[in-house]
Amino acid sequence: MVTKRSNLKKDTIAESIHHKTLFTKGWNKLSITTYPNVSPDTQAYIAGYIEGRQTFKDINDFFYNTKSNNQNGPFGPLFLELQNFFKNVNLFIISKR
Repeated sequence: MVTKRSNLKKDTIAESIHHKTLFTKGWNKLSITTYPNVSPDTQAYIAGYIEGRQTFKDINDFFYNTKSNNQNGPFGPLFLELQNFFKNVNLFIISKR
């Protein structure tokens, strides 16, 4: 169900709908709508924040499934690259606080 804009508070920046259909369609679907009552930069920031909050569990599950299935297998080196990538992203985000 989508909330009509007229039913939202005037200070609403964004809204999202997260369809959890991974086990029926093979993927989940996230829709985010932002509103122009704030700058485009703020809209982009909020959309990214919502995406991260809504998909964190799926990304975390993927990471740990990949780790448990591949750490010592044929994809071990690829897993180490993935682990280093996430570590570097995390360090970058922390450095921007």
